[in-house]
Amino acid sequence: MKPGIHVRLYTKEEHTNTCCGSVSSLLFGEAFDSVERRNVRLKGDPHMPTKLLYLALAGSMGTLARYGLSGLVHRISGAAFPWGTLVVNVTGCFLAGLLWTLFESRWPVSGETRATILVGFMGAFTTFSSLILESSHLLRSAEWFFAVANVTMHTGLGFVAVFAGIALARMI
Repeated sequence: MKPGIHVRLYTKEEHTNTCCGSVSSLLFGEAFDSVERRNVRLKGDPHMPTKLLYLALAGSMGTLARYGLSGLVHRISGAAFPWGTLVVNVTGCFLAGLLWTLFESRWPVSGETRATILVGFMGAFTTFSSLILESSHLLRSAEWFFAVANVTMHTGLGFVAVFAGIALARMI
């Protein structure tokens, strides 16, 4: 398989049954075909508790890194603009691109290690990096409409969801 982001399109049923989102399909590529994945899921994975522990530890480190970096930037720049969040999100995108490329070309690692770092740590550090990775894949695939729609929907629906949550909280 050539270096780069490889995506396997799943049916709606496969996507739902694997309990994995599009980032996971990007991370694991075609490591297992769907029949093998179903067999592993049905038999159970004896290493799953360890994998979940690693994901949880990486997630907690990502959360602490986000909190620390955002707080540091906030203290330095003040509260007039959310510079801390911007720095975290842009740093997360940079790290996601850097790590993805290094994993593909120079530091070959297992799918589990990728998931631990990119989903566990980076997922807790910022989900914005996932949005940008997926959108950049669409751009590299010349899927212009879907790339713009992805960013627009995340941003637009994110605003709608925030205001809906605010409105609901005010009604309670």
